[in-house]
Amino acid sequence: MSKSQKELKSHPVICKAIRKKAVIQFDYHGTQRSVEPQSHGISSAKNEVIRGVQTNPRDPSGKQIEGKFYKVSEMTDLKETGESFSKPGPHFNPRDRGMIYVHCSLAPAMESRRQPNGTSTSKGQKSHRHCKSISYSEIKKKYRNEWVLVEFSSLGKDLHPKTGQVLAHASNKEEIYRALLQTRGKNVSIEYFGPLSEDIAVIFCLELTR
Repeated sequence: MSKSQKELKSHPVICKAIRKKAVIQFDYHGTQRSVEPQSHGISSAKNEVIRGVQTNPRDPSGKQIEGKFYKVSEMTDLKETGESFSKPGPHFNPRDRGMIYVHCSLAPAMESRRQPNGTSTSKGQKSHRHCKSISYSEIKKKYRNEWVLVEFSSLGKDLHPKTGQVLAHASNKEEIYRALLQTRGKNVSIEYFGPLSEDIAVIFCLELTR
């Protein structure tokens, strides 16, 4: 496991570009590429990556290349081009299953109600921004059969969170996704502490930017 994976550090140029919706350019495998960055994090293969829409060069049919992973370690001469884009690619998914951790990501705007402390909640969602950090076993007991958004403070050897602070919980996962939009700059995970069917797996971590 690399140091960057342990500390979950993001690449400042990439996250800045995602935040600004700025097109980036870099050399990759001997080819200079222009990419609209969609997300940046750690892939399931435990590599630091970005996923983006490659606008140049295009595929043989002249179309943009969508949803491609690029390993950060194999990128050189990374910089912004000065161009920008207005929205995510049509296949963008903020809950990218190809990443086990997401440092920063684009996300569509979602309606929410602004609270006096600057957080955002909606009906059915409860915010707990000032709760202390507790173990995941305690969180599981306390929020049985609920979706929970947790800012984690430590990881186990398997990269799964061990302790964390509950930011929000709800019976409906859509409410948690709304709360997720307010977690920019935080290492968070979404958990469901109830029975799941065998074909469902739910865990991802995200620093979200708008």
